[in-house]
Amino acid sequence: MSLPTIFAIVVLLVGIPLNLYVTLRLWQLSQRSPELKVLRERAVVALAVLLVVIVFGLIFANNDLVPPPLSFDATKLFTRFAMLVVSIVPATYWLWLYRN
Repeated sequence: MSLPTIFAIVVLLVGIPLNLYVTLRLWQLSQRSPELKVLRERAVVALAVLLVVIVFGLIFANNDLVPPPLSFDATKLFTRFAMLVVSIVPATYWLWLYRN
């Protein structure tokens, strides 16, 4: 097994569950303390990071399969959508949260 394949497996088996736990935990904490806006903002960022980890983890796995289930155009679409979400959602949410 090659080193890139090992990294892809670690992203899927460690990265996704870890980021899912962090996202859920931050969301729970932000619901318990709504006055702490930083927890809610961090939960939104963690959700965006989780999306990227899932998308890229699946793309890594897709690239290791022969033939890959997703086409080159599909992987471009998914990765660029994930980057769009990460580049816009947390920043926009932060601006909305601290708009005054």
